[in-house]
Amino acid sequence: MSDLERRKSLIRLFKTSSIEESVESIFNFVSSEFESFKTKIEKLRDNVLSKIEFGDRDDPPKDYSIERIQRLLLDKGYFMPAGADGIFGKQTKRAVLAFQKNNQELNLTADGSVGQKTLAALEDFSSKEAPSSYRTTSGQTGSIQLYNDLYSVLKNKNLCIAMVANAKEESNLKPDIAGDCDDYGKKHADRAIDISGKGLCCSFGLWQFNICGGLGISLLKAYGVDVDNSTVEEKMEVLSSYDKQLEFMTAYVQRKTDVSQEKSIAEWVKWFVEKVERPRHPVESTRKRTEVAMGIADLVGPKMAADSYSNSRFEKLYNLNKLCLTKGLSKKSFS
Repeated sequence: MSDLERRKSLIRLFKTSSIEESVESIFNFVSSEFESFKTKIEKLRDNVLSKIEFGDRDDPPKDYSIERIQRLLLDKGYFMPAGADGIFGKQTKRAVLAFQKNNQELNLTADGSVGQKTLAALEDFSSKEAPSSYRTTSGQTGSIQLYNDLYSVLKNKNLCIAMVANAKEESNLKPDIAGDCDDYGKKHADRAIDISGKGLCCSFGLWQFNICGGLGISLLKAYGVDVDNSTVEEKMEVLSSYDKQLEFMTAYVQRKTDVSQEKSIAEWVKWFVEKVERPRHPVESTRKRTEVAMGIADLVGPKMAADSYSNSRFEKLYNLNKLCLTKGLSKKSFS
């Protein structure tokens, strides 16, 4: 309803209503107008502040997105309590400033504003991630880091994006997190591990490896750990290790399929859900993970899939995984 129509409606109401009803209608009308005006002013304020915070010192990008920049910062470990909320406030400026100070070799001006140079650095996978003081949580990795590590072995962009999306949904990218606790853990008390504050738990790590009857048993076996006879410490050394989970999963995926196949992100997500994760509700899981994957694809961008990406530690992983394919998933293959 337009302002004119609302005013006409108010006049008609005055003519047919009592004084009390008219007063109440006026109050409601004024309150509504005030809230509408307040919302407009707040939006204008946020818009102005965003432009001020971005500054114009190195030509701010014309098509920038505050939310996208916040996601890039979060993915590199720079903590913002409100997350990617689309508002360039004090916490976002603090994260930008920390990123700039941590990447001085890229000739960034440490002023907390985002221009072309800072944006390019944020999108560059080789720029430094946050120091531990800025991490969102200890032991948490980022989407870009996990993507890069997977891609250095598998060399398939869409498959790697699908795997990151699955890890994001399963564990929020925390290699040391435990799941399938409480009732499920109690049902499998003979194999579940008692985790402080959570109780008996069966699933662990980035892809929630299930040691009570799932892929977690194979993960432990690959490193010579017996799910029934080894100590909790021996099990947790494997189940909480980012490197071991990555080594195992890349080898497992290569055993399950031809990773050189050209498939869409959605097709790889569906494959991973059905052939690797195998959840109770595959259709819903596929839908959610596909949505997450599309967001990760936007973060990764075309530059991330360059074949020239090199990392000596994960080149070693790649060689170990090739060995694993010929000898099977055994401790010897990973040693």
